[in-house]
Amino acid sequence: MKNMSYINAIIRLFRGPSDQKIANAINAANVRNLRRFSLVIILLETVSIILYMAVNLSSPELFQTVCSISFCIISCVLVEIISGRLIMEYDSTGVISNRSTIVLVTVSYLLMSIWGIIVDARHYSAGEQMMTFYIVQFCFVCFVAVRPKIDSFLIALSFVTFYTVLWRIDGAAGLQPLNVIVFSIIAIFGNAIKYSTLLETEQNNAKIRELNQYLQQEVTIDDLTKVKNRKALRNDMDHFLGKNICVIMADIDHFKKYNDTYGHLTGDKVLSRTAEVSEEAFKNGDIYRYGGDEFLFILPGCTDEECRQEIQRWNLLVSEIKISEIGEQIKFSYGLSSGVINSYDDFRTILKTADDRLYTAKGKIK
Repeated sequence: MKNMSYINAIIRLFRGPSDQKIANAINAANVRNLRRFSLVIILLETVSIILYMAVNLSSPELFQTVCSISFCIISCVLVEIISGRLIMEYDSTGVISNRSTIVLVTVSYLLMSIWGIIVDARHYSAGEQMMTFYIVQFCFVCFVAVRPKIDSFLIALSFVTFYTVLWRIDGAAGLQPLNVIVFSIIAIFGNAIKYSTLLETEQNNAKIRELNQYLQQEVTIDDLTKVKNRKALRNDMDHFLGKNICVIMADIDHFKKYNDTYGHLTGDKVLSRTAEVSEEAFKNGDIYRYGGDEFLFILPGCTDEECRQEIQRWNLLVSEIKISEIGEQIKFSYGLSSGVINSYDDFRTILKTADDRLYTAKGKIK
């Protein structure tokens, strides 16, 4: 059973995440890291080319070296530009193209690997130490976590190409084939471990986000009526700043009688059905259970006349509520207030005005 679980884990690892949000997060992390990597390389290679030209201005290899470093810099500049655009897209939409990310990472890896192979082939021919190709592999393993089924192919291809180029020079006499194989395996497993770690991290982050969303809902949603509560109202206050809003404070007439005569379960039915029809009536507004049988409706961008039309529709829907235990029509009293909200004090003033008008209306009920 354990062997099967390991096999399934490996299969899932090679397939990648099925959750698009997790895939987006991994893609974004890769593109951001690739952008940072490119910026570092641009800086280092720019300094390198300046120092080399200052010291080796008369060197016969000057042209080749400048062309080689320039190729690296230009490649990194292109990667930086494209990755920057992808990150802007992700920051604005929360989505980053999986295909674009794969293409960017693949092209970046191949360009840098080709550059490393060319540079090290020159060093190999001159009997000098080879470092560039291996540094490229090391940097990609450190900075980028590609899906293993893609990365394994790319790494294997680059190491085979590297060995083939040196073999064509002198049969790769100065290179141990076993070392090449070992380094390629280390790079493949290093990437797989980094990818699995990143995948696990993003999966845990997704679970944390879901839990936070659930807890937030538990705190801000009224358990009985399933509409927002006063805690949610405090959280939403910022959304109303700078807007013209219409506020309706309403409560059920003679609600205490329903509880005393028919029982609290019947009273709960009245509240639940009222919340349901209110959501239907005020589809473009925010609905809160303000307390007890009192409801608050906030309609952004409504004039007083439009607000009264909404109230008429709401009253009609409320009058059609049928509760089997109650043989009478449910009625509401309400207070209306409106204005532009420029501060929290404005918001509180409008709420108080609506509340005062509600109790004035309640006082007229016999």
